Amino acid sequence: MRGFVHHTTRSLDIRREISDVSVRVEAQDSGISTFVGSESVVYTFARADLFDFQSDMKKQFVLMMGLPAAGKSTFIKKGGLVDLFGSVAKGYTSTGSDRQLVEAQYQTALKHHRYLTRHEASEETIASFKKATAYQDNYGNLQTHPVTFEWWKQNGSKPAGFFYKAFRAPYYSNRLDLRDIAKVADDNIWATKVVESGSMLVVDTTGADTKKFIRRIEEASSKGFSTCVLYLDRAVELCLAGDDFRYSQHEERRGLGPDVIRSYAKTMAANYQFYAQYGSKPDSALDRLVMFKWVPTGSNGVTQGRWDPVEDRRFSLHREVQKKIAKEAAA
Repeated sequence: MRGFVHHTTRSLDIRREISDVSVRVEAQDSGISTFVGSESVVYTFARADLFDFQSDMKKQFVLMMGLPAAGKSTFIKKGGLVDLFGSVAKGYTSTGSDRQLVEAQYQTALKHHRYLTRHEASEETIASFKKATAYQDNYGNLQTHPVTFEWWKQNGSKPAGFFYKAFRAPYYSNRLDLRDIAKVADDNIWATKVVESGSMLVVDTTGADTKKFIRRIEEASSKGFSTCVLYLDRAVELCLAGDDFRYSQHEERRGLGPDVIRSYAKTMAANYQFYAQYGSKPDSALDRLVMFKWVPTGSNGVTQGRWDPVEDRRFSLHREVQKKIAKEAAA
């Protein structure tokens, strides 16, 4: 046999109903295509929903990719993962450099508190501290620590955690210059996360470092996870607007800045195609590739809209069928 082509049409809701399944085997020396197939091959497609169900009930590794401010965290909070994976998604573990960035910001606050407690409380000490800790954010604005001498006189004896909570939103949450430290920390704890996580491990990222995440997909697969890349596609203009809102109006002022988002946008489609090509390989460790697209439905396209399904590619099902065909051909 020269080749094998299969076609499935399935909805992307939780039922994933198969509305049409066909198997076509083309004769090598004939231009005639006949819709035939062995009982084993046809049965594999007939039980595709069961195969999907069994895959979904395994431990899940989900790489969520999308632009910054695309709404990945909101997608999770509103039950997007539960709609895709059912009850398995209710006890997920999340990792990624963003989570480690928060930890790096917290540790920075503890160092600042320790510095202030070890020096004499004075106007000069506070002024020197504010000058030393000033930084330029991704919007080009100079950010200085909000602490004042009066505040420190009243609250300096309180625990470091109180200091962090007081200045987390106006200062530490936007310390994005610590991102490189966070990425190193995320790499260091990855091996522990992939072993200790429960039914689902979610990596919230842009997905830009394709080689790095292919390694993680393969490692997760070797540890018994079913693997999925989930792409949330939102127009770059809406991501820019969302990032601007987080910077200018949100309490935490944690915008990444337009230059960073536009740089990611240039490669997002190509990165998605990279994962698609990788998943199509016979020896790939990627089981599933899913894409949703944000469709604005109101005057505020950043917050008013819905995630429409675009694509759900089940590489694991395709590989299962290919194995059966190869086995029958060798018999």
